[in-house]
Amino acid sequence: MEMFRLFVAFFLGFAVNALLCGLAGKSVFVENEVSSRRSRGDGFRDSNRPRDIIVRANLTLLSVAQPPAKSSSKIVAKSHPHEIRRGAEKAIIVKETHHDELSLSRAHRLVKYSKGPALHGQQVINIFHMLLDHTHNFLSHCKTDYVVHRGTLMGAWRHHGIIPWDIDVDVMINFKSLPPLLKCLAKYKEHEQVHWIARHGLHSDIIPLKIVDRNSGYYLDVYGCHEQGTLCLDRFGKPPGDPYVLSDLFPSRGCVFDHLVVNCPQKPKSVLTIAYRGDLAVPHKFIPQATKKLFSDVLWANNKTTVF
Repeated sequence: MEMFRLFVAFFLGFAVNALLCGLAGKSVFVENEVSSRRSRGDGFRDSNRPRDIIVRANLTLLSVAQPPAKSSSKIVAKSHPHEIRRGAEKAIIVKETHHDELSLSRAHRLVKYSKGPALHGQQVINIFHMLLDHTHNFLSHCKTDYVVHRGTLMGAWRHHGIIPWDIDVDVMINFKSLPPLLKCLAKYKEHEQVHWIARHGLHSDIIPLKIVDRNSGYYLDVYGCHEQGTLCLDRFGKPPGDPYVLSDLFPSRGCVFDHLVVNCPQKPKSVLTIAYRGDLAVPHKFIPQATKKLFSDVLWANNKTTVF
């Protein structure tokens, strides 16, 4: 009798196990059939019938027991934050057809873009920060090395940020990098807040680009230095131009500028000494505004050369 009971228990256990395995297999078949019909567009509609609920429940149990399948989808590269231009859409870069067509300035604002009253204090500083950040992102994306220049470099060196009384922001590129930069910029569609202006005619060999806030007219100047041997001449100075040592400028290094990281030249003091003829002190008339701590070197963001 005892042997008979054991035999019955074994048989019933085997039968129940076989039944469950068959039900799970049926569930997988039904779910596959559902997917197949959906892909063929056979008009299959989901149902809330108990059978469908059981099928999904069984599939859930099976998925727990089995390792997840590897995804076949490719990793998509992070896209650039600005949109690619298509067809006849306007580009972010606008080319002048004659001197000062778009870059004429008055009271430190571009006339064509000046809207409303002049801004002051933190409002203007916020626009300068926006322009610097925007310029840094685009030049980095277009693999164009640059350095902050003149008053902006002085701010990075003496104030670790914007000079409180500054009226614009400046960067400098090697002039030979201008053609590939223009080609790169032409790929991007018009920006709702910022225009890049490629200048024409007089002084376009000194400041070939201006980057303007379209809502206020405040702008950033892009200087171009002309490489000659070991020097890079900035024609803003007296002819033939301020002779910066090329290796003092490029490759750039990341430095702190208020809450931003921008590109500074390899030897900031050497560059500033040439630009300001050795006078790096706060001008006497601005001493009352120099209320924050002053420094005598840039604050490097890291010890690595900027890589593009």
